[in-house]
Amino acid sequence: MAPNRPARPRPPFRGELPAAGIVRELASTGADPHAAAVALYQEALRLLSECSGVEPPALPAPPDPSIATLARNALMLFPVCALEGQPGALTPEWLEDFHRLTKPDADHKRHGRWYTARPIARYMARRAIAELPASTEGVRILDPACGCGALLVPVFEAAVARQAALEPDRPVSEVVRETLANASAADVDAGALATASFRLRVAAARLAGAPVDARPHCFHGDSLTARPADVAPDGADILVMNPPYLGNRHFLSLPDPEHARAHLRKAFGWNDDLYAHFLHRAWDWLRPNGVLCALTSDTFLAIPSKERVRDTLRRHRLREIVRVPSSAFAAAVNTCITVATREHAELFDSVTYLDARDAPEAAWETLEAAPPPAGVQRFESPASAWAPGAPFFRPSPRAAALFERYLAAPNGADAPYRPLAEVAPAKDCGINSGNVRHRLFHAEPAPGRARLIQGRQLERYIARWESSAAQYQWVDLNYTPDPSLPGIGRGGKPSALGETWGFRGETSSHIAPRRLLLRQTEDDLFAAFIEQDPADPIYTDNTIFTLLLTDEGRALGLSWLYLLGLLNSAFLNELYHTLSQEEGRAQAQVKVGYVNRLPIAIPTDAQRREVEHWVKQAADSQRDGRPISAIQWQIDALVEALYAAETLPPADC
Repeated sequence: MAPNRPARPRPPFRGELPAAGIVRELASTGADPHAAAVALYQEALRLLSECSGVEPPALPAPPDPSIATLARNALMLFPVCALEGQPGALTPEWLEDFHRLTKPDADHKRHGRWYTARPIARYMARRAIAELPASTEGVRILDPACGCGALLVPVFEAAVARQAALEPDRPVSEVVRETLANASAADVDAGALATASFRLRVAAARLAGAPVDARPHCFHGDSLTARPADVAPDGADILVMNPPYLGNRHFLSLPDPEHARAHLRKAFGWNDDLYAHFLHRAWDWLRPNGVLCALTSDTFLAIPSKERVRDTLRRHRLREIVRVPSSAFAAAVNTCITVATREHAELFDSVTYLDARDAPEAAWETLEAAPPPAGVQRFESPASAWAPGAPFFRPSPRAAALFERYLAAPNGADAPYRPLAEVAPAKDCGINSGNVRHRLFHAEPAPGRARLIQGRQLERYIARWESSAAQYQWVDLNYTPDPSLPGIGRGGKPSALGETWGFRGETSSHIAPRRLLLRQTEDDLFAAFIEQDPADPIYTDNTIFTLLLTDEGRALGLSWLYLLGLLNSAFLNELYHTLSQEEGRAQAQVKVGYVNRLPIAIPTDAQRREVEHWVKQAADSQRDGRPISAIQWQIDALVEALYAAETLPPADC
């Protein structure tokens, strides 16, 4: 079995404000939660307006008078303060929670709304200001997906402080007014946009000592497909954003998916996750030497399909990447902060890479410190380490050496290594059960059904079709889907689509006499060997990749057992992680594109036979239920010798 990896700690991070508790308390008395949130939002706006002297946005229709009274009484228990982040006080930050609570949780997931924790927002503000050229005057700020202003407010405050320090003789009220007038906010949610504008104006009044006669520029609509000048009339010196967490599957939930795709394709020429479009559009909004500070999904760091995003960043000056704890959000999302400037990349540019996935909330206030706070690892790396075609891997000295020596090396006829794609390519050819899994897969045999194997039936080195862990062992390949019948979706709910299922790739792979099977739902490589009678084949589902040894691989002296030993070795697993960065992620998936880039050492006959000897012992022990740790140690040592790994920097360097 795969080695047990300790789970990455998930300490509480994004703490609840009292706002959520108040709504729950009112709901427990029988009040409608939505109406309670609306009433509390209205009352909070009124109180904050009185406190700051800032005119509030237009209020929604008044709720039931009894709920309005309950909301007023509830908020009377708290002092009112225009300064955000004050424990125990009603502050503008509460408006974000009330706005969130006026919408059902499913709505947030559908629209990809995950709010930025205040410590992270403050860190992003500090970093954006720090990268701004000293010559920049009258800083222009933009958040093109601003939500309720969680990022805009700290950046605005930091920009005012910077300009006031540069012009100590200028009245602070003038600096505040100019900075507010130079701020731009955009969002598709009119209520969120109004909240962001109000929070900015409250912050301005607090900093100036009185309300100022200026407003931020607000654009209500889709900033991605609008003219850049409509979103930010004079461009931006600082662009901060936490765009919606929506992948390509988002389009399927829209009334007209093809129209939505065509709309983006017309603007960009391609479709991708929305955050990729935001990162691409950033350079159209930024002024020369402007700073990008974006909180997005971290999938662009490693996934092959995100090479477009990496290329865009390589063309500019990439300054910093910070891996963020998933505990910072109300959902398990894997994110990172990217800091870059709109300048041409230079030969000797360096990048700071901070792995803060284990960082506690307090660490974000001193993340820039040297040495970094507990739970944070910092690496300084040449930007050139991430050459074209390379993922943005964690640039430790060892990882950089691994990539340079094994993953970026030429693969000519005389090379000591060949990519797996040439000798035994991993293919995604399993059965996609679509939305008829309950009709296609079965636990019991019946006439016409074929044997089925899933990822849970694989062990390291062997496939155990009769495993007690198997949920299904049989597949009805004769089942004909009926598009007029709704399939079964997640959670047993009827699917929005008619019945569908099919093979992902070549069906001939399933009847090959010999195969290597690679488990997909893992963050580690996990391979098994299977021999079968082609007349009684075992089919695989889409949790397994299939590898078939090519004629070129055989000509190079490779064998099934030799490949099995390499793919189950600690060293190739480390090489894979250098590319994929999947370790420790929730719902990790083996990336077949990176598996196929793995370098396979061409052995002598003696080296191949020695690996095969220990692999046979490992498979026999696994089959009999005996420990294989000592045997695995022998295999790992042989593989490290094959790759001369002893000359690499140590793992903890």
